[in-house]
Amino acid sequence: MRTILVTVSVVFFLSSSLVAQDEQVPELFKLEQPGLDLDLNLGSGKTKKSGSKAEPEFTSTLEAPENSKPGDVVTMKLHLTIPPGSHTYSQSRKFSGRTVISLSEVSGAVPVDDAFLPDHEPKAVFEPLFEQEVEKFKQEVTWSRKYRLLPNNSEAKFSGKIRYQVCNDDNCIPYSNEIQHSLAVDSSAVPSDLVSYSVHGRPLVLGKPGPSAFTIAFSPIDAAPGDEVTLSVRLDLDAGWHAYAQSQEEGPGGTPTEFLLESFQGLVALDENFVPNVEPEIKQNEPAKGISFEQHLFDGSVTWTRKFLVDESADQNSFGIQGAIIYQTCTDQKCLPPQEQRFALGQLSAAQPISAMKTVEPIEFGEFEMEEESAGLGWYLVYAFLGGLILNVMPCVLPVLAIKILSFVKQAGENRARIFQLNLSYSLGVIAVFLSLAALAAFLEMGWGSLFQKAEFNIFMACLVFVMGLSLLGVFEIPIPGLAAGGTQKEGLTGAFLTGIFATFLATPCSGPLMGATLGWSVKQETHIIFLIWGVMGLGMASPYLLAGIFPSTIKWLPKPGAWMIRFKEISGFALMGAVIWIISYTGSELIIPVMIMMMGLAFGLWMVGNLYDSTTHIVHKNRVRILAACVTSGIVYFGISQMPSNANSVVTTEPTSSPTQKSLAGTSKSPQENTTSKHKASQRDHGEHGLPWRDFTDSTLQSALRQKKTVLVDFTADWCLVCKQNERNALNTEETQALVNQEGIVPLYADFTNEDPHLKAWLKKFDSISVPLTVIFPGDNPQKPIVIRDKYSQSYLLEKLREATAASQTAKIPQTSKLPWRDFSDQELQAALNNQKTVLLHFGADWNLLAKQPEYSVLNTAETLKLVKEKGIVPLYADFSNEDPHLKAWLKKFDSISVPLTVIFPGDNPQKPIVIRDKYSQGTLLEKLKEATASSKTAMAD
Repeated sequence: MRTILVTVSVVFFLSSSLVAQDEQVPELFKLEQPGLDLDLNLGSGKTKKSGSKAEPEFTSTLEAPENSKPGDVVTMKLHLTIPPGSHTYSQSRKFSGRTVISLSEVSGAVPVDDAFLPDHEPKAVFEPLFEQEVEKFKQEVTWSRKYRLLPNNSEAKFSGKIRYQVCNDDNCIPYSNEIQHSLAVDSSAVPSDLVSYSVHGRPLVLGKPGPSAFTIAFSPIDAAPGDEVTLSVRLDLDAGWHAYAQSQEEGPGGTPTEFLLESFQGLVALDENFVPNVEPEIKQNEPAKGISFEQHLFDGSVTWTRKFLVDESADQNSFGIQGAIIYQTCTDQKCLPPQEQRFALGQLSAAQPISAMKTVEPIEFGEFEMEEESAGLGWYLVYAFLGGLILNVMPCVLPVLAIKILSFVKQAGENRARIFQLNLSYSLGVIAVFLSLAALAAFLEMGWGSLFQKAEFNIFMACLVFVMGLSLLGVFEIPIPGLAAGGTQKEGLTGAFLTGIFATFLATPCSGPLMGATLGWSVKQETHIIFLIWGVMGLGMASPYLLAGIFPSTIKWLPKPGAWMIRFKEISGFALMGAVIWIISYTGSELIIPVMIMMMGLAFGLWMVGNLYDSTTHIVHKNRVRILAACVTSGIVYFGISQMPSNANSVVTTEPTSSPTQKSLAGTSKSPQENTTSKHKASQRDHGEHGLPWRDFTDSTLQSALRQKKTVLVDFTADWCLVCKQNERNALNTEETQALVNQEGIVPLYADFTNEDPHLKAWLKKFDSISVPLTVIFPGDNPQKPIVIRDKYSQSYLLEKLREATAASQTAKIPQTSKLPWRDFSDQELQAALNNQKTVLLHFGADWNLLAKQPEYSVLNTAETLKLVKEKGIVPLYADFSNEDPHLKAWLKKFDSISVPLTVIFPGDNPQKPIVIRDKYSQGTLLEKLKEATASSKTAMAD
């Protein structure tokens, strides 16, 4: 026994010593892992360090109204008083010693807040020992969270634990406090049909809170018939834990997440599958036994969503769904058994089996009704020539034009035949590239600029332009005579030809006027027509240089050779360096450092060649320097290549992974991932001060918007496309466009074609296009007849087309057969109706306010409202606030309002007590209020 006591004492002493070293071993108190909190507090509930002067004080309270009833909101508050000179940590997941609040049981209530929130912000301090920033609270802190009480429960229970550390300059002591609350609920105080539209929980593992928390919710909960609702399933995972995607293969890799829907009420399916908000991490594993498998993992937080439509025949708030989610959580070393979390949300009093659920048929986009192309081959040849000619003044090709200008200056001393040969060689280089691109378009369906979707091509171009820039800056001289127009060398035919190729490749990220329609038309023709169109476009780009060769007297317009050429050459070199930055900016962030290492190797090797010998140096020494430079360059370039990720062509995103089996609505829904190839999601990009509220373009997002009869603006763009960026800056992301989009409720979608995306490529083909920029406007009332805008355009032209699309939609939205018998509002009309004890429906609207127009076509001017108005003899009056009438403004102030929309119902028996409905509302709300007003009038008349 004595031996045992001694051993326990030694262990206790050593553990206390380890506690005191917590700041050097931050992982020591990482207590959030389930099953590892052994509560070794030796009966005291806390670990006390010898010599500590004060203990923290913890209190837990539940604030609730007297006689609590379902629907009431209660607040749980956790207050911690911290001893002087000490601190505790925030809940930030960035630090392993954080405060952890976990509730193992919440019954009879659902959370309103997402988490426990502190009453003040912590102080962020960088701790050198931890080598990271930590967040500290001193003196005291209160964490709180709100919960809503549920029906059919006579008691609400809350139980859990808070774990935290209290640290000072000498030591850190871990504490653990239990949280226990129960609250009596008067379940008879409200109707028993009050339902819950969200459920939250953290499953227990070995009697303790597990590593995952889930929240399943419907939103919005006040959706009316015809509105769209979203069922979301959010999974929050503790650090080090992961769950699996629906696309995970059954087997040793893990158990895929499954969604089982069993019954529903008042819903129509819009989507077939649950879609996650983030892409899963793809991980290859090779166990010791040699069995390799692939894992599709989520860590941190993931939310799956699926959209439904509230059935038109359903009553207000009479929709619901029941089912379960099955998921498994694992670390790299262990896995917990799969868990099934059941849920029943909304109204299910008349639920049907999920197999009976109808699905809204998607809008088919097989063939669009676009304007027929009236031009024939002759006109397209003209367009191709002009499009190529305009390319010479596009931003992409301007840096290399400096080289050509210098070559023109040097040609001043040449004879006429030589000048013609040089410019013909340059033109042949230009045309050769266009014919090569024509072959790619005809045989591989690669569009204009698509080479810049290849990481290998971007790296090659970045290095080539960098080398050209170094030559112009005088670091070395390219040995091909005249290629860089540097030194005293005369321009050579090979150099002129290569310069033409170089200039054309640089021009491909730009698209001039007429090019989009012309190239799109060409790829639908026979192969020889494709080559003819693209060849003529190349001829158009080369034509100024051919003319200069035929009429060499034009060269005399340029300044005579002189010292200015040196400065002009150096400035051109810096312009090419700017082009290098532009190219690597869209190559992929993971490739930037490797490419810069490669360019450093090229620069050092070329510096050796250009500076370690001159024309008088012996050939043996020259060759030694050249060999040494080649070895040094090769070594550094190889090192740069070795730093690239395993998928070197990282700019090109692979096609989305699909689940091997797609189960029906009655069973498990496994969703293929939406293909999002952009480096950043649309919402995460910086679109400027007046950026539109862009969303990523997907088929489901487009379908959802068009089902709601909303006009959709789709911008097909790419980071390497300069004209696309000009359109975004000058026409799309502007104050005027932003105002119109917000006013008309237009949905802007961002289709990022930076990377090679087969899905977006197929969409481009639908509009007879093979390249960007392309902007498409789908009118809400007629999406089969989109408005297509190609190439570069102005803000005024875009606004004109947007107004054209929305005007047609507004006209179509209000059927004349359902329009109320509106009269113009005036004091006399209102007084006359009220004198006759008529109930009056007064609507303040404005043509410029979309929110004011929406109730008109979706709530007011409908068959149901018209029927009730006629039955009850209601008088509808329309107050048009389009021109900000001072008289109407005074009326708005009577109802504490300064703008529209505003709808007011005057009951015929009591007009001094009007019913005021503000902002957007549903048809169910309006009908309910009209019935309420007319019912009170009828009661008063009967009395």
